[in-house]
Amino acid sequence: MLNRITITVLFLFLFSVCQASTGQADGVISPQPERVREQSSKIRLSAKLQQESVEAGQSVLLTLTLLNTSNERLTVESYRNAYDDYSFVVTDEEGKAVPQTAKMKTFILDDSIVSSHAHFLAPGQALECSICVNALFDMTLRGKYTITAKRILPIHQCPDGVTSNPEFVTITKPSAAYTIKEVK
Repeated sequence: MLNRITITVLFLFLFSVCQASTGQADGVISPQPERVREQSSKIRLSAKLQQESVEAGQSVLLTLTLLNTSNERLTVESYRNAYDDYSFVVTDEEGKAVPQTAKMKTFILDDSIVSSHAHFLAPGQALECSICVNALFDMTLRGKYTITAKRILPIHQCPDGVTSNPEFVTITKPSAAYTIKEVK
């Protein structure tokens, strides 16, 4: 009988200690916003279009800048190229997802093993790259498109990855391929 009481008391003690250490005592989950804010404020991703209006068929170039906003050196892994390092959401004027191009599907289906390269960013340093967005998404129709980029980073730097500001590009009608001239 004493053994059962001892085991029960020990179990209840361990259970209460485990709950207290995870912040779940009495069934209440205590959020840790400072920790989350601290991690997500270590690095910032910004996006900037080279041009806000582009003729259909011309390149839609997006410059991505990953800035170390912390006071410590951060390690950022890169793979084959910038297309592997980022994911994108491209929507049309109605908020519908824009279809991927064959090139984008090739990147997604390519499951080859690739080595990574580490970039060491001191506080205030940035890693920058340019992406041709319409090589990945079918932006051949005229209209306004919204582009957002996301980069996944090590869990200790930014657990949910980092997302850029949205950028807006207008695809216009292409100019005429031919011009009429008078020949004398």
